[in-house]
Amino acid sequence: MRKYSYITIIKNIILLLLFSELGFAQQPAIKGTIKDNAGKPISGAVVSVVDQPGTQISSDQNGNFSINAKSGSYIKVETSDRGNKTIKVAGNTLNVVMNYNANQVELGFGVAQPQEELTSAIGIVRSDDLSKSSVINPANALFGKIPGLSVMQNGGTSWQNDPDLYIRGVGTTGDASILVLVDGFERPISSLSLLEIESIAVLKDAAALALYGQRGANGILLVTTKRGKGQGLHVDFSYEHGISQAFRLPHFLDASGYANAVNEARNNDGLSPLYSQQDLAAFASSASPYLFPNVNWMKETFRDFGSTDLVNATFQGNTKSVRYFSMINYQNDNGLLGPVNENAGYKTQLKYSKINFRSNIDVDLTKSTKLRFNAAGNLRDANQPISSPSAIMTSLYSTPAALYPVKTNNNKWGGTSSLTNNPVALVAATGYAKTHTSELLVNLSLEQKLDFILPGLSVEGALAYDNSAGYLDNYTRQYQIEQLTPVRDAASGAILNTVSTLYGTNTELSFSSSLSTQWRNSSVWGKINYSK
Repeated sequence: MRKYSYITIIKNIILLLLFSELGFAQQPAIKGTIKDNAGKPISGAVVSVVDQPGTQISSDQNGNFSINAKSGSYIKVETSDRGNKTIKVAGNTLNVVMNYNANQVELGFGVAQPQEELTSAIGIVRSDDLSKSSVINPANALFGKIPGLSVMQNGGTSWQNDPDLYIRGVGTTGDASILVLVDGFERPISSLSLLEIESIAVLKDAAALALYGQRGANGILLVTTKRGKGQGLHVDFSYEHGISQAFRLPHFLDASGYANAVNEARNNDGLSPLYSQQDLAAFASSASPYLFPNVNWMKETFRDFGSTDLVNATFQGNTKSVRYFSMINYQNDNGLLGPVNENAGYKTQLKYSKINFRSNIDVDLTKSTKLRFNAAGNLRDANQPISSPSAIMTSLYSTPAALYPVKTNNNKWGGTSSLTNNPVALVAATGYAKTHTSELLVNLSLEQKLDFILPGLSVEGALAYDNSAGYLDNYTRQYQIEQLTPVRDAASGAILNTVSTLYGTNTELSFSSSLSTQWRNSSVWGKINYSK
C-alpha cells in the first residue's frame, strides 16, 4: 500500500513538471496600442519579436495589435516614416508612443518632419481636404488651400485647364514654373487623380528649398501618393454623378435694342440711321425671323446643363511582409455645347474621359531590406469641334442678335460676306477632333539598413521611367452660308423681293492625324542615410 503511494506521488510530480514546462513554453498574447506623439493611433505599423524571426504583424486602423511573446523578450515597432522603437515585454499590455506624428511633412529625399516642428515656410494639404473637390486636374483643387500659392486656371475645357502655379508671385521674367515632384520624381501633377494623393506640400522659402538648390528657385510642390496600411484587405468603391452649369454668362442686347443702339451711335456721329422705322418695327415684332432675326446666340450655342461621372475603386492591405495600395479611377465629363447632333455618325460635344490606375507595393525582403515599387498611368480621350472653344466664344461676342439667322428658310447657315463665323455652325458644321493620350509612370527603390556597421546607417537607390504619347485625329469639313438681303420699294420702303447670296461650299470630312505630344524621362539616384 505504501509502495503504491510512493509511485503515485512520483507520477504526480512528473506530470506537474511536464505541465509546468508546457506552461512556460506557451507564450502569452501581448496586446498593445501604438500612437504618435500627438495621441493619434498609427495604423500599418509593423510589430515583430526581436528574438523570434518570422513573428510579425501590423497594427489595425485603431493602432491596436496582438502578438505572442514571452516576458523579458523585446518587441520592435516600425512605422511608415522609417522610425522604429524597441520595447522590453514586462506585462500583458503595451502602450507604445512613437516619436512620430501623423501630420508629418515629407521634405523630399526621404526626409520627413512633424508639421509642428517645422521652422521653414511650408504649406500642406491632405487627402481629406482634396477629396472635397471634384475636379479632374488635382492642381485645380489647390485653389485657396495653401497660403502663398497662386493657381491661375487656363483654358475652358476639362483637358485644357492645367493651371499655372506660382509660389509667392512670379519670381523671374524667364521660366517661372515651379518644380513638381511626385514621390521624389519630377512628374506632372495633371497625370494623377485626387484619389491616389495622400498629401501635397508646398516649399516656399530658402530654408525649405535648400535641399534642391537652383532647381527649386521658384518653389517646389511635393506630392506624396497613398500606400498600403491597416491590416487585411480593405476594398472601397464609390460612384458620383454631377451636373455642371455655366454661370455669369454675358447678356447681350436683343435685335431691337441693338438696332436702336446702332442708330443712336450713328446719329451721335452725324450720320444717317442704318435701320428704318419699318426695320425697327420688324425686329420688335419678330414677324420676319429670316430677314429681321432676333437670335440669342448664347442660348442657341449652349445647353443648360452638362454632366460628370466619377467611379472610384481602391484596394489596400497589409500582409506579413507586403503592404499594397491599388486604385482605379474613371472620370467622364460632358460639356455644355448644344447643337452637337447635327451630323450622322459623330457628335461634336466637348467630351473628356480619363482612366487612372496605380499600384504601390512595399515588400520587406528581409528584416533589413525593403523594396518599394510604384506603377501608375492613365488613358485620356477628348472630343471637340474642329473650331476651338476660344474661336466659338470670340464669334459669340462679335455676332449681334440682328445680323443673320442661325439658318435661313433654305436650311442654309446664316452669315454675311464679312462675318462668316456663324457660332452655331462653328459647333456643328466644321467637323470634330479627337485626341488619345497614354502615360506610364514607374519607379522602383531599394533600401538596405546597415545597422551591423553603424546603428542608424542605411543606403538607398531608386530608378524611374516615365513615358507619355498623345495622338490627334482631325476630321475637318467646311460649310456654306447664305446671306438674305431685302429689296425695298424706293417710295414706301416696303419689301418687294429678297436676294440670296451664297458664300463658301459644303465639303465632306477630310481626315488627318499627327503626334500631338510626346515625352520620356528616366531618373536614377542613390543616397546614404544616417539617422540617430
